[in-house]
Parts: sequence; structure tokens; C-alpha cells
Amino acid sequence: MSVKESGGLRRLIGQLFRPLEGKTWFTAATLMGFCALGITCYFLWNHYGHKLFQHENYGFDRNHIQVTEQPDWIRSNVTENAIAFGSLEDANLLDQEFVLQVKQAFAVQPWVKRVKFVNKQYPSSVEVELEYRRPIAMVEVPAGMFADFDEPGLLPVDIDGCLLPVELSEQEAAEYP
Repeated sequence: MSVKESGGLRRLIGQLFRPLEGKTWFTAATLMGFCALGITCYFLWNHYGHKLFQHENYGFDRNHIQVTEQPDWIRSNVTENAIAFGSLEDANLLDQEFVLQVKQAFAVQPWVKRVKFVNKQYPSSVEVELEYRRPIAMVEVPAGMFADFDEPGLLPVDIDGCLLPVELSEQEAAEYP
């Protein structure tokens, strides 16, 4: 390396390490502070974040779920069935998929026509608005058509032609066309 090249290198290094002046120094210090804060938060979250998810305030509580009132013609408990089917007992309100999990758990229930909305509220409360199916007629089905329905008989259907669970007595079923 020649003397001329080493002099240029020293000058470059001197400029890089020369103390910053005025507002530039304040800006650089602020930026370094935010970087240090971000790195600290990242490591703290990785170390203690799981404890936040396990806190009781963010766990699903079946006593704090508000669901649209069930009509009289539904005998089974749609809410309890959805909680069991969706495995909501172990769910956490901080989970990003929680609202979708609740919506799917209710949407597959035979008496639920549509899940209008699911809203989670602090602490550990959930609001679910549903539109229920209403039986409008009975259809005769032959024996063995369904696994749970081995005998010939009548099944209720709604306006969309969806078969509904047998929860009506013979006397109630006779009231439908």
C-alpha cells in the first residue's frame, strides 16, 4: 500500500468516526435508543410472552359468552354443542384465529343458518349473533337413509331444504305440512 493510499484511508476513517455535530448527533442517538428498545422488547416477548397467553383474563370462559337467544323450537343447546365441537374450552382470546374458530364452531351447527358476527371483548367475553333455521315442513325419509336415523319417519326441513335434527314430538310434527 502506498503512502498516498494510506493517507486517504486515514482521512476516510477519520470522517466516519468524527463526532457528529448538532442535530445529527441527537437524531443518531434517538435512532440507536429505539433500536435498543426494539431489541429489548423482542427478547422480553420471547421470554415472557407465553405467560401472557396463559393469563386467566384472556382465556375463554363459557359463562361469558353471549349468544342470540335460541327459539323455542330448538331443544338442544346450540351454544354448548358449539363449544364442545369447536374445542373452545382451551381457546385464548389473544389467539389471532379465535374469532374464526368461534365462527366455524357455530356455523356447522345444524340449527344455525348464518353467523352474523363474532365479537370478542375484554376481559374474556364473547358476543355471537346468529340467525337460526326454522322448520317449515316435514319430509318422509326411508329407513337406513341416514346413519343416525335407521327407521322410516319424518324429518323437519327449513325454507332452504336443509334437513334439521329430530327434536320435535310426533304431535308437533303433525302440525307441519
